Amino acid sequence: MIKEIERFQAVSDSGNKYTVLIYQKFIDASTAEDPNKYIPGIKSARTLDGQPLNRIDDKSFEIVETGEIITRI
Repeated sequence: MIKEIERFQAVSDSGNKYTVLIYQKFIDASTAEDPNKYIPGIKSARTLDGQPLNRIDDKSFEIVETGEIITRI
């Protein structure tokens, strides 16, 4: 299962503003004792309009399709 775990605003050097969504995959780790157990997996990031992002650091991301760098505000 994939869940949105965070949402924030970011801006590019040219002043374009974006909403960034951070998603995390949760892996089914169910057992007989705990049938609803999930463990956190990999995270991914996209803009609100669906553009995939590469994380540069805690505050910076690159829009894959354009190469534009955006920074969390």
